[in-house]
Amino acid sequence: MALHADMLNQIVSAASVSFWKPEQKRKYAGDIDDSLFSMSSVAMTPEEIQKMQEIRKVLGLPPILGLPTELLWQIFHHLPQKEKSSFRSTNKQLHVAVKKPFAKTIPSVWRVSMMKESLQSLVSLTADQDFAPNCKSISFGIGRVIHNTVPDIKHEQAVEDQPASNRRFEQHSRFINDGEHIELLVEALMNLKRNGNKRIALVIIDAQIELEDFVINESHSSSWAQMNEISITIAAIQTGVERSGLAVHQMTVDQHYDALITKPELMFWKKLTPIPRLRIMSSHGAEINIYPEEAELEMIWHSFLIQGTERGIMRRYFCEDLYGALYQEVVNIKYRKMTLGASGADYRSIKELVCLDSLEDLRLYSIDFRPTEYSEDIMAAAFFQSIRNLPKLGNLKLSNIHDERFGVIVPSRQEVKWQGQEQVHIGLDDLIRKTSHWT
Repeated sequence: MALHADMLNQIVSAASVSFWKPEQKRKYAGDIDDSLFSMSSVAMTPEEIQKMQEIRKVLGLPPILGLPTELLWQIFHHLPQKEKSSFRSTNKQLHVAVKKPFAKTIPSVWRVSMMKESLQSLVSLTADQDFAPNCKSISFGIGRVIHNTVPDIKHEQAVEDQPASNRRFEQHSRFINDGEHIELLVEALMNLKRNGNKRIALVIIDAQIELEDFVINESHSSSWAQMNEISITIAAIQTGVERSGLAVHQMTVDQHYDALITKPELMFWKKLTPIPRLRIMSSHGAEINIYPEEAELEMIWHSFLIQGTERGIMRRYFCEDLYGALYQEVVNIKYRKMTLGASGADYRSIKELVCLDSLEDLRLYSIDFRPTEYSEDIMAAAFFQSIRNLPKLGNLKLSNIHDERFGVIVPSRQEVKWQGQEQVHIGLDDLIRKTSHWT
């Protein structure tokens, strides 16, 4: 296999013997076997590989290496993506020649985990002056192990491999407890800054992963869960950002594990200048997007119902008890633009969120209003009157607005768009008249 690897590394291309120049033929005294050129190196015997290497020495540099760098780039760009890596690894000179155009083909989002090998690779890539500028976002994955109790072949094999699994666990435990993951992340972010990256987007994906082929000793199970908590990743990222000084323009937290970030000490992005855009997602499709510089809020698939459930639909009720510090972050901004959608709500809860004197643009879609004791004194007409009273509201979009007791307010197939305060007031006056008798 070593001979095959050496063969592939050295032989980029070989012309048929018939195209050899006379001086090349004279240099090579052995029998020329033209069939070698049509064979795959994998199919060659060691003797044939050695023969081909001798021929290669006579041929000299492959013709492709004599081409201008710009032409090599054009050839490289026309290769299928899966063959570009092979093209680069064939020869050191080719590797250097096409490195820059290859760097531009790699994804701008780099996915890593808080494992030693992953972070070491991140450090290596960010230290490269050609690769680092193409990194626009780093996505950190957090795998939470769900034990598989089904006794199948994979599970039985995993049990047999448990000593090796325990060793991996202990190595990872030392890596985290010694803070090596933080040092590697700091180095990677500092590399990005040195190589010209002015800002970065950061993503944390907190997901459940069922690992059938990975069994952890019972004595380690609680420690493993603790090591993979989202707080460890956030703390490492916070230190990395603070020590590197690299600007963060967007922060995304995808919380499939259904454990919302509610503690203020975990929300380090609030201390950054400027405060980055924030995107929070959960396993039930609920999403919060906050754009501080634009003073804009988007919330979809949340519940704004004070009481009761939504007939089997899994939505998280938006309140301080469940959202903690995140709730305060949402409600303490004076928004100019707001979008709420795919939500069950009572009139008072929505009114308290959207009725801001600073609001200029509002969109409500797929809202199902339902009565609760909390909102008995606010019905549809009073709600729309409150919106009409907003002093700066000049754009209003409504679609699929429904009242559980009285029926359709705005049909699902129709999106009402009112631009300018005059149109907004006229449109809302119509809705107020339509719903004024709903008591």
